[in-house]
Amino acid sequence: MLSRQPILPFLGLALMLAATGTPAAMQIVEQAVETSTLSVSLPDRNVGSLAVAACAGCKPLLLRLTPGTRYLIGKAEVPYAEFVALARGSTNHGLGVFYDGKERRITRLIISGTRVAPPRRR
Repeated sequence: MLSRQPILPFLGLALMLAATGTPAAMQIVEQAVETSTLSVSLPDRNVGSLAVAACAGCKPLLLRLTPGTRYLIGKAEVPYAEFVALARGSTNHGLGVFYDGKERRITRLIISGTRVAPPRRR
């Protein structure tokens, strides 16, 4: 004999979903481009423009850096100066550029990898 208890939670969930009506429309909050640090030229200050292309033959997008842009190395948020120092180094790193598609404003720049802690002062 089959138990009805496992079916009851699923039935309740189905009824709740049906009662809520139509689902809300999906909204794109951020768009992203995957590139590399050697493919972009970052401005000296944390405001200005950055041109990135989604592919080798794609037309570049002109995106804006703002005071609200966040800079991350891996999962660690860092000051712009530290971010730029790593990005302008001789090593090529993966770079994620996340931006607001409507305003063309960069929300986050992420260099893949992990942050190397600066040496301690004695």
